[in-house]
Amino acid sequence: LCNRVVPPGTARDAALALARQLAAFPQGALRADRASAHLQWGLPLAAALRQEWERGRPCIAEGLEGAARFASGQGRHGKF
Repeated sequence: LCNRVVPPGTARDAALALARQLAAFPQGALRADRASAHLQWGLPLAAALRQEWERGRPCIAEGLEGAARFASGQGRHGKF
């Protein structure tokens, strides 16, 4: 899967920069997304959506906690 093109000779640096960005995301959500991509391949849509919900449901609490922190002012204007 390709989502960008970089100048010749800069692919490694670009890949490392992208890896750092991805590593900063909530790991539970990333693992759930990765599992969904692998385990839902070839499933009928209804079954895939059901699995997506089951795997993603635990991540909702983490998202709600982050939203509450943001609502209280944390993370706004680049202040973490």
